[in-house]
Amino acid sequence: MFREILSNNKLLSITIGLIFILASLTHILNYVQIFGYSLTNGFVVLIVLLALLQVRYRTLLSELNLLKGNLLVVLFIILGIIVTFMNDGFYVKSSLQNLFVYMSFLGILFFSLSIKISFKIDMKKLLNLFFLMLFFLSSLVELTELYIFGLEWGHNLIRKTIPHVDARSLVMVILLYMAWYISLWVVTQKSFYFLIALIGFILIYLSLSRMAVLIALLLLLVGVVLSGFKKKKDIAIGMLVMFTLLIITLSTNTLLKTRYIDTIYMSSNVSNVSNVSNVSNVSELMIDTSGRGVLWGELYESFQKSVWIGQGFGSAEVIPRESVWKRYSLVQPCNDHLRLLHDVGVIGYILLIFQIIIWMKLFIQNYVKNTDLYVKQFSLTSILLLVSVIMLAITDNPIIYSYIMLPTALIIGITQNIIKSNNENFISA
Repeated sequence: MFREILSNNKLLSITIGLIFILASLTHILNYVQIFGYSLTNGFVVLIVLLALLQVRYRTLLSELNLLKGNLLVVLFIILGIIVTFMNDGFYVKSSLQNLFVYMSFLGILFFSLSIKISFKIDMKKLLNLFFLMLFFLSSLVELTELYIFGLEWGHNLIRKTIPHVDARSLVMVILLYMAWYISLWVVTQKSFYFLIALIGFILIYLSLSRMAVLIALLLLLVGVVLSGFKKKKDIAIGMLVMFTLLIITLSTNTLLKTRYIDTIYMSSNVSNVSNVSNVSNVSELMIDTSGRGVLWGELYESFQKSVWIGQGFGSAEVIPRESVWKRYSLVQPCNDHLRLLHDVGVIGYILLIFQIIIWMKLFIQNYVKNTDLYVKQFSLTSILLLVSVIMLAITDNPIIYSYIMLPTALIIGITQNIIKSNNENFISA
């Protein structure tokens, strides 16, 4: 049982709420500018300032185990700053933007490590409320963004109200929500949470984002396996999942072969560049990679110039932004593993990989061995979040998007925090 130390700390609850609301909406706020500056940057600064007001530096510095468990991510950022400075990269706007997200991630991580929270009163209810609200809003935007149901009026309304809204960004946000609700379903065995996760999977599938569909499917299957089928309703839920997946599998060829959908989602923007084909054969289908494969080849060649320490934050964006790829809407590497190798080299990449291994080991151990439901729930959420981000990074850019990294940092920090609190309570008992 956790001690309810700050159950009346309203500022803390408001701060946590702001982090989730603003982080999840930055993909919309990014297109609203005042005096030439994006509102996203202003709100992230506000988040970090609010977080710093809550940080107890003496407490944090005294907790050497918490610092030790996150030291590699600090070294990763320090290395990136040094290499960027050596390459004069801070003159590049993308370098500052990348560094801004990394530092925000670190700030939110240490903030969530240093606080004491009444999880049973404030945290769980608060997270459920905001996740439900934001999941509903994202689902609404996602549905109106799709042509599959013939909702051109909804699509046009969204475009006029929120210019440049990106369904792909919403898909990544929904994956975060799925990780939260699947962990709730596994720990509490309440079907309501599973249904929310299933709705998220369906929305992701309708977006035809192939990697996101694969990740969402994996999260669902993990949830089904971990639920253990302990009750009749669990068996029914498992059968429903399998039936849903069967229907989706059978309908995939039909959806992808529909010419109207193919025109919208699968057409190649860069297939004529240098007469290079970007189409991959999958069964009988010709699935376009939207030019990413060729771009990755160019980035890998550039990476060879500085293999060990890289070329600095934002350097991986120079090629797509300044070359022919910019004309075809490829302004990011669309592969964060390659981005990290290009930016901070093999050394920085290894630092981050080992940091993730340390986190995963801690969370898996506590999910398996700890009997406290809150520890198990947050540990599983962190595991699913890390897996989702790692897989998304294969074909996308999650680590430079604040609406992905800030909630991830918050959950990872809170999970370590409650594991430590649980261990202290166990020892004192």
